[in-house]
Amino acid sequence: MVLNRLRALVDTQPGLVRECRDCGTTLGEDSDDATVCPTCGSREIATYDL
Repeated sequence: MVLNRLRALVDTQPGLVRECRDCGTTLGEDSDDATVCPTCGSREIATYDL
């Protein structure tokens, strides 16, 4: 599968990644229910299931 090859290439583990769409800040793993970026205050949070 392409996603598995990509994970191996960048050496990441499966999981969720949350990132602010405005400033690009990556939110920590403990931010499962984060709705506001701690850096810029934006409510535009993208969630990626890797």
